[in-house]
Amino acid sequence: MKRTVRRHPNLKAALWPSVVVVVVVKVVVVVVVVEVVVVVVVVVVVVVVVVVVVVVVVVVVVVVAVIIIENNLSL
Repeated sequence: MKRTVRRHPNLKAALWPSVVVVVVVKVVVVVVVVEVVVVVVVVVVVVVVVVVVVVVVVVVVVVVAVIIIENNLSL
């Protein structure tokens, strides 16, 4: 019994570095995954905004062109 009691602190002391490494690795992985998700979301939002702006510009140009053509035809 005394031997097992004496070994436990040694085991805990030996296991602490590995536990710390595992926790650090898990935290790093979670942070990296969160950063990747944030980057992907930002890229998707930027792409959607660019597409919407392009569509709005095209619609405005077409409407202005149609109005100009109708005014020229009516003259």
